[in-house]
Amino acid sequence: IRYGFEWDRDYLMDFVFKFNYVLPIISSLTVYPANFYLLIFEGTTMNWGIRSAYLVNLVCHIACDFIYAVFARVYSFGPYGLFYCEGLMSTFGFSKPVIMGALASGIIMIITSFYVLMMRLHQLTVFDVNSRWKLSKPVQLIIHTSLVGVLVVNVVGFIIFTTDVENYDELIKDPDLAWLVQRGGKLLLFGEPGKQSRFRTGRMDL
Repeated sequence: IRYGFEWDRDYLMDFVFKFNYVLPIISSLTVYPANFYLLIFEGTTMNWGIRSAYLVNLVCHIACDFIYAVFARVYSFGPYGLFYCEGLMSTFGFSKPVIMGALASGIIMIITSFYVLMMRLHQLTVFDVNSRWKLSKPVQLIIHTSLVGVLVVNVVGFIIFTTDVENYDELIKDPDLAWLVQRGGKLLLFGEPGKQSRFRTGRMDL
């Protein structure tokens, strides 16, 4: 086995999966409830738009945690363009494009909610000053809608273009990857070392 994958196989992979599985549960019982309490009960003097954006962003973080640690449970293997998944979505037979769409959605939710939060904070900062960056609500709505539209298109793109590398059947017989197949999860394999990969080079070769 090349690239030190025996360390992943024998030590790192199981540790990372267990750690990432437990961490969201601990956070959901400690950190996140504390944040909800502070925002809902102690943050009554906070601007309602800011508080709502914080709450939405917090919910998105929780969702992303569970997508990556429970539902998909991904582990990347460089220099291969490879995600290995053995979460609930893999167990229940979800297709690779659907799994990739879930992974993309987790990140997109955080980006969108954080951007809206930053926009609300910025507009609150310039509310009482004469600034050219003070935007009307219709303009803010257009910006938010455009952002959401672009990010949704990204998710759709990940779903559509999630296809295994052309020589997938040959690569998974290599000792580097054969042990992953034996583990029973799904391999999202986009490229092999030293060769171009659509997701690594940013190219979509149709």
